[in-house]
Amino acid sequence: MKKILFFIFCALLLKGDEFNDRLELLQKEFAQIEKGLNFQEVNLTDNVNVSKYTNTKSLNLFAFKKNYMMPFVDDEIYHNDRRKIESEFQVSIMVPLFKLLKADFFFGYTMHAVWQVYDKTHSSPFRDTNHEPQFFMLWKPDYKYRDFVLDKIYLGLIHQSNGQDVPLSRSWNRAETGIDFRNINHKNFSYSIHFWKRFEEHQPKSTPENPEGDDNPDLTDYIGTGYLRVAYKNRGYIFEITHQNNPFHYNINRGNTKVEAIIPSFNKHFKWFVKYFYGYGNTLIDYNVLTNRIGLGIYVGGLDF
Repeated sequence: MKKILFFIFCALLLKGDEFNDRLELLQKEFAQIEKGLNFQEVNLTDNVNVSKYTNTKSLNLFAFKKNYMMPFVDDEIYHNDRRKIESEFQVSIMVPLFKLLKADFFFGYTMHAVWQVYDKTHSSPFRDTNHEPQFFMLWKPDYKYRDFVLDKIYLGLIHQSNGQDVPLSRSWNRAETGIDFRNINHKNFSYSIHFWKRFEEHQPKSTPENPEGDDNPDLTDYIGTGYLRVAYKNRGYIFEITHQNNPFHYNINRGNTKVEAIIPSFNKHFKWFVKYFYGYGNTLIDYNVLTNRIGLGIYVGGLDF
């Protein structure tokens, strides 16, 4: 902004060739200053490229999971104590920590919120906000087997909670592992398989109002223990379908299915984002509530692991 104001000021004082010569000189000076400060440009619309993150001499923040804002989400299955139309957004960042052998280690943080912004009667409350810090490792082996390439191996320790008091408190801890792979004959498609193991809290609650004990002991009965994702990418378009369940004890009446589309827009800083969700676990407060949601908004970077 200061640079723009300074150029405008020069334009008021100078005319014709004199202004053009001065403008060219100033642009060269600013370029030298930026080069000396070693600014790093980050394209948040690309997927994670771990080769860019090995320099940890300075604090670098990168997009982690999807960053999006959906002002309008229609929930077909909803309770009478909340509006049918609400907003949903997610902010997710990652910080490189260190490199060990061929693996890169990171700290990631994701905040996912559902907001009753149109419920003016109750002062537009946030219905639930989920916080998910994690420590994780990424390794890109580029291992080939026949027509398949193993692109990425993920291993993480994750905590997730909604930060509320009893009886609305929800939290759990887990270890998660996953792989990304693709078929070299179908380069536009990629696949992800993830599994997690919950660290059980052995102390049950005596009453729902008791702060001690497990807030949601049956959580994985509803949301499952893993997922399979198929993604299609072509010319800036991304389409993903994710199915989450328990692969070892599959229950067709539990888990969830998510369909997402990222579509180029007229603005280079964001893309259009469409998300459809059916099942359990869209948020922790709804982990045992069946929801059927579709939303429209904008996407600004990051892709899920």
